[in-house]
Amino acid sequence: MEDKRTRKERNMRSRSVFCTVFTSLLLVLLVQMGVLIGLAWAGGGMAQHGRNPWGACLAVLLLGLVTAGAGSLLISRRVSRPVRQLFREVEESRQKNAGIPDLSRTGLEEIDRFSDAVTRLSREIIDASTHFSRILGLSNVDIGVCEFSTDEREDEARIFVTDNFFPLLGMGEISGRDLTAGALRATLGEMKKRLHVLEKTDTAMLIRVKDPGGAIRYVRLHEMRHEGMGVLLAENVTEATMERLRIEHERDYDLLTGLYNRRAFYRIAGELFACPQKLGHAVLLMMDLDDLKKINDAYGHEWGDRYIRAAGKCFKKHLPANALCARVSGDEFNILLYGYAGREAAQQDLDRLAVGIQASTFERPDGLITPILVSGGAAWYPDDSTELQKLIEFSDFAMYRVKHGTKGMFMTFDPAAYDREQAALHMQSERRRQTEREEHPPEQENAG
Repeated sequence: MEDKRTRKERNMRSRSVFCTVFTSLLLVLLVQMGVLIGLAWAGGGMAQHGRNPWGACLAVLLLGLVTAGAGSLLISRRVSRPVRQLFREVEESRQKNAGIPDLSRTGLEEIDRFSDAVTRLSREIIDASTHFSRILGLSNVDIGVCEFSTDEREDEARIFVTDNFFPLLGMGEISGRDLTAGALRATLGEMKKRLHVLEKTDTAMLIRVKDPGGAIRYVRLHEMRHEGMGVLLAENVTEATMERLRIEHERDYDLLTGLYNRRAFYRIAGELFACPQKLGHAVLLMMDLDDLKKINDAYGHEWGDRYIRAAGKCFKKHLPANALCARVSGDEFNILLYGYAGREAAQQDLDRLAVGIQASTFERPDGLITPILVSGGAAWYPDDSTELQKLIEFSDFAMYRVKHGTKGMFMTFDPAAYDREQAALHMQSERRRQTEREEHPPEQENAG
């Protein structure tokens, strides 16, 4: 780093000396050319007295060049020395983060006026930034900013970062004052891996941050790049996000069990059925709580609600992560197990759920322990159907057979039984229409 700054200062000094020397030499050469012309004009007179006029001209030229070189060197040192001093003062101030320095006077009016203008402009920018920060503080907006160069040639350049930027992201151990643009770019990917991202778009992400004290906050991190500069903007959106999550929870979740409600189930299931590769092999299970009416009648609806709540806890305990479970009505529940490579793996999870339910119990207010009884019907995707409504119809049919047979068990949809049932219903419907036609024959028109 020191060698780079030394080379930069030396190059600046060399360019300053070169420009000054070149200008001085050019002026001196013009003067010498005038002298030569004058001597050449007078050379004829010297030749008449037997002298060599060109020797005198050469001596005058050499003397002029030596004088011009010495004068140019003195002038360049006079101009470049104060410029180098200003550069050192600015560089020392930047390294120490001492703000805008009071630059020394050079005695050269143009340079002094230029340095004063730069100092005023820099302080106006800082004042404007400070004023803006105060406005943000008064407006109770918690925003942190980090600005850095995206040009790899400026790896050693310092970044601009507000004091609250890294603490907002839960990275208070990082000091922005010690980071350069190159170091920030190198660690940016690793920093993002540490974040708990809830939502993500092309230019922003919503982050969940947990403080050491356990408090949760939500931060939206925006990333922008423009004209060689990168800007990271961290905005504390905890209040708005928690309000949105509360509204979404009330919209999508059943307050009694904490499971999804009917509307959320059909919305999420519809999204899954629109993406067959994500749905894979799946099974739709419709369940109905047995004995709920008996509990309501015997102990009241409060204990009926406790029975429903206990059943919901049982389902959540014995279901895998790839399960969509919802309470769709008073004592009815829907479960969609999805994302399996084959039917066998889904059947294993379905069996584990059945075993878990059979082992679950509920304590009544009189101290009696009763099992949680559930009757259910299952239909398979894609074996039975690839349509959600059809699977609901088929699983409901299977559950209907359990409820009118041996309760407290699961039954898989039987297409043959369904076809027989449909045929019987069709025959009953035809018989009813035939009876109605016989009892109420259509009126015949009188002939003639």
